[in-house]
Amino acid sequence: MKKSIKWWVSCFAFLVMFFWGASKEFSGMYLEKIYPVSETLGRYQMMLFCFLLLLLYFIPFVVFIRYTCRKLEVSRKLPVIAFFSGWFIPGWIAGQLNDASEKLIRMLTSKTFTDEWGDAIETPIVEESLKVIVVVWLLCLIGKHLRKHYLIAGMTVGMGFQISEDLNYIEEQVSGSHSDFVEAIPFTLGERVAGGLVSHWCYTALMAVGIYLFFREKNRKTGILLILAVLLDHGLWDSFLSDSDLGTAILSAALFILFVAVYERTLNSPEDDMRKINSLL
Repeated sequence: MKKSIKWWVSCFAFLVMFFWGASKEFSGMYLEKIYPVSETLGRYQMMLFCFLLLLLYFIPFVVFIRYTCRKLEVSRKLPVIAFFSGWFIPGWIAGQLNDASEKLIRMLTSKTFTDEWGDAIETPIVEESLKVIVVVWLLCLIGKHLRKHYLIAGMTVGMGFQISEDLNYIEEQVSGSHSDFVEAIPFTLGERVAGGLVSHWCYTALMAVGIYLFFREKNRKTGILLILAVLLDHGLWDSFLSDSDLGTAILSAALFILFVAVYERTLNSPEDDMRKINSLL
């Protein structure tokens, strides 16, 4: 099928953002030289080891995605492309927009309000918007418009974003003070691995399905409820309310139950019905 000029322009812009993001992700991942040089080498070794610890959640996720693709008869190329798109495109943009949003909130409100609620307000809106834009943009480029495509692309774009975020947090931890460096492994296991079990891959999957329901199935109520549920859960996660282990456990459980419900509904939706819906749009 011949592609329109509009498609080629969109594809060019997507690839520019992709390669630009890849450059930013890898070129910014370095540690300041610390004397003696052996300590610098030790920090790099620690950083790489902590990176490998992320496989504790990433490998099960890959197995789960492979199962889902087989069950829903979706090409495995989609999650691969979506994963790297989520890794390279939204992360670095979100970092800059989060900083700008925080400054704006600080200008409009008090410092106390910003410190307590600033991240809870701006982070979900910025990050979830950017990730779901990547999902929709990618699916429009490859011409996939069924609910299962939105679910799988959402999961893997979210996981790509999560990997990007975790790598940057680990780099900051290892390059910090000596006490931060010593705590790098507990930080990675406790904050990044445990926190990554139910995180951005769930958020983006639910956001993507919510967008699908709202715009494609015209199921406005369910779509907007999914979107608001994600923003609320993400917002509470980034507030002081999640400082306790019980608070994060409750938020993770609520998010995971919602994901399971959407996942099961997608898995049990007849493919013929989804094709009919898609053909009518």
